[in-house]
Amino acid sequence: MYNLLSCLSNTAARCFYGERGNVAVLFGLTAPILIGVTALGIDAAGFQRQHAYLQSIADTSALAVGKELHLYSAKTPELKEAGKARVEAQLELSQFKELPHSVDVRIDSENSIVDVDITMVARVLLPVGFWEENPMKVTARALAYGQGRLCVLGLHGNKSDTIKADNGATITAPACAIQSNSSDPSGIVSKNGSQLVSTFICSSGGYDGSGFTPPPETDCPPLDDPLESRQPPANSGCDFLDFKLDKGPHTIVPGHYCGGLILSNKAEVSAEPGIYIISGGKLEVGNNAILRGDYVSFYFADDAATIAFKDQAVIEIGAPKDGPLAGILFYENPAATEGRVFEISSDAARKLLGTIYLPKGVFKTGGKGKVADASAYTIIVANRIDLDGANLVVNAGYDATDVPVPSGVGPTSGMVRLDR
Repeated sequence: MYNLLSCLSNTAARCFYGERGNVAVLFGLTAPILIGVTALGIDAAGFQRQHAYLQSIADTSALAVGKELHLYSAKTPELKEAGKARVEAQLELSQFKELPHSVDVRIDSENSIVDVDITMVARVLLPVGFWEENPMKVTARALAYGQGRLCVLGLHGNKSDTIKADNGATITAPACAIQSNSSDPSGIVSKNGSQLVSTFICSSGGYDGSGFTPPPETDCPPLDDPLESRQPPANSGCDFLDFKLDKGPHTIVPGHYCGGLILSNKAEVSAEPGIYIISGGKLEVGNNAILRGDYVSFYFADDAATIAFKDQAVIEIGAPKDGPLAGILFYENPAATEGRVFEISSDAARKLLGTIYLPKGVFKTGGKGKVADASAYTIIVANRIDLDGANLVVNAGYDATDVPVPSGVGPTSGMVRLDR
């Protein structure tokens, strides 16, 4: 019996070890296939995720550059670099940032087309040659169309709060764009319940605060001063000296007002069409005085010449429709000292039709009322814009007036969509 059991036991052992050897051989033959299938599944899923992520970056970047194209059609090299930087910034935040890649941004200004290409080596387990496309490539095309408008531009290149709204102030510009040239992280500021409402808000640096509609785009190329080539009017000798008016109706005529032009104490003043040169003092309207005039322009010739509209002064003025300052309501001497304040603190400065050009000055509003809301259009190009409590209404009704829009601002190509 022992011998029989021993024989059976040895036979079973030989069978067992024989089967295990067969399994080992079979596993050795199929393991590469199983590993390959697993790697194929992992690669396919990863490839799709990476491709989708890159496509999303290309799409958003093309749209962003397309939105800016209406402002920078004459600066395509800078816009291309800004587009590439936008892509790289998004890739830097991703899990693919270390993978070899290239970015190409192409801009066709004539046809308002932006193309963004991203080429990147795929992260895969299988040999690179297994995949039909590695590196992978994604492409996005954005088309700019319709009409956009630039109406508020802060020129200072590196100061914080180049455009600032504080203490419940608002800039309401629902049909045009707002741009700050400042590279500072707080180039645009909105705080203490203030709001900026526009079709497009752009900062060459960053922004601080809340109340932005829509949220600002950042790292935008700075815009050149669109009125830099405009020549100021000839500054002749004085026509009026320390000119002041109060009480009752008056008419003023164009000329050189040395020592400033002061209207006060309920003066009701009509300004004849033409250019008013202010030097040696302010253009000051206060104490419930009224200043009305169509086709007028005020040139601030020296450092003493600024604006002070205060004490419920009524301001209803519009820029010339022709001549050397056509479309320009206020023009600061570009050679003036930087930082002088042109202030509107009256709640009744309702009509400011035309372009306010203060290349070295600060356009400042105070009070609690609306400013410029009765104007067909208003454009502000200033070194800085500082709003404290007032509601600056920036209309863009360029077709509703015969006052022309100076070249470089106003209507340009605007809206943007992806071309699928």
